[in-house]
Amino acid sequence: FPSHDTRIKESTEVRNERMSRMDMVKAATTEDFEDFKIEGQLWLTQYGFDDEMCHAYGIAECDTGLMLPVYGINLSGGVATTGCQVRNYGGKGPKYVTYTDCHYSYLHNDKDCIVLTEDLLSSYKLHWAGWPTLCLLGTKLALGAQRIVTEKYKRAILWLDDDAAGHDAALKLLRELSPVLPGLTAIFNKQPKEIDIETLQTMEL
Repeated sequence: FPSHDTRIKESTEVRNERMSRMDMVKAATTEDFEDFKIEGQLWLTQYGFDDEMCHAYGIAECDTGLMLPVYGINLSGGVATTGCQVRNYGGKGPKYVTYTDCHYSYLHNDKDCIVLTEDLLSSYKLHWAGWPTLCLLGTKLALGAQRIVTEKYKRAILWLDDDAAGHDAALKLLRELSPVLPGLTAIFNKQPKEIDIETLQTMEL
């Protein structure tokens, strides 16, 4: 069997090119959840996403699949779209193609504990439930993302995918970041997107 790293390379592709919100609007065939192809609707609804949540986070559909926005901070400190990740509908090639030069997605609020996720849907869902989130867009922590975590938050929680690759990555990040972020912990159970909103809102981390 191929290694975890090999499987990741086969299923994802990162293109270091920024995609603005305007670029996404131009590429979109529809921004209405009800008009998404059934494959896209089923994938989103299994994780509790509806029209309201999709609209809030700018999820749209293009010719090849669903476009999931990547978020960052602009010069004035506000939220800005820094790219997107396309989840392709079947066919050949990688399942996910990420268009960004940022290498993480950040959604903030006023809590002092941030949750680090591996995938965008988990990031959106946690943020909808009231948590600041930083999506790694994989299992590595970019330097810019590390600065956000260490400079803005007292505590951070790693909540990556509930598989061998996700667990290994979380343990590695715990070793690397604990000296600079003593309040760092990790969760090794399910994925945030698999948990209902009410539970995410009321859980104590």
